[in-house]
Amino acid sequence: MRKRAFVSFLPAVVLAMIAIALLPALNNSSAYAASNGAISQPHMLLKNTAQKAIPQASSQNMVYHGGPVMTGNVKVFLIFWQPAGHTFSTNYKSLLQRFFQDFGQTSVFGVIHQYTNSSGGNAQTIGFGGTFTDTRAYPSRGFVVDNDLHTEVRQVSSAQRWAVGLSSIFFVYTTADEKVCFDTTQSQCSTNVFCAYHDGFTRNGSTFLYGSIPDEQGCGIPASPNHDVSADGSIDASSHEVMEAMSDALPNSGWANNQTGEIGDPCAHTYGPRDANGADVVANGHSYLIQPEWSNRVSGCSMS
Repeated sequence: MRKRAFVSFLPAVVLAMIAIALLPALNNSSAYAASNGAISQPHMLLKNTAQKAIPQASSQNMVYHGGPVMTGNVKVFLIFWQPAGHTFSTNYKSLLQRFFQDFGQTSVFGVIHQYTNSSGGNAQTIGFGGTFTDTRAYPSRGFVVDNDLHTEVRQVSSAQRWAVGLSSIFFVYTTADEKVCFDTTQSQCSTNVFCAYHDGFTRNGSTFLYGSIPDEQGCGIPASPNHDVSADGSIDASSHEVMEAMSDALPNSGWANNQTGEIGDPCAHTYGPRDANGADVVANGHSYLIQPEWSNRVSGCSMS
């Protein structure tokens, strides 16, 4: 997700001060061309209390900036970072794995096909690639930062021999008692700003796409169709981040809007009609509560 920047309403001096203060999290639309994808800045799914209302109109449609999208048969790899003494809810891991086995059968996934790269390529299918529980200790500083996630993704993917590139994304799930922050300033953390984020980086010529999904114990979801608030909240956040990664692999270089963010942002914390279980989609007989995504075809949030 891209942080909102309502620049047209602020004097130039104030804008400059805000830009300096928020530099680590802001995203430059020319970043891809300047760095050729060497480094990006994360897009965050803001907590509901930090979310700004975004008007839904054709002027808010996503714009292609020339950068990469995820292509082909996308695989999602799940890394559960769970040191000794830290726990997830009983069904947390199995529900996340089941969701990514089912996600390609949801109506929401179909929204992604309209977001192609300059060659017409896009994500065709999505599936579960593998899972690993890492019991390595969390950093001694008392919270995880973005660079720790880079190390985690590289080490685990290498050890598990998982494929990297624009058809793979690695989600790192951390336990509810471990704070995740963008950096050591602790100004943007899972405890005060975001529910989750996605990003990408390169190392030795390989592109790693990844997402941070802290267990935020639901992060404000209005219902829990699987009777596990932590898992259902992380499923919703994972859906948001994977759809954005597929359409904007290196944030703000693919499909994005300078005012509304990526395809998940205008629709964050909103849901389709819910059934008696609290679900708004059912796939392979399994119930989930996930947000709609922005569709340029209808110039609005869509569940299909």
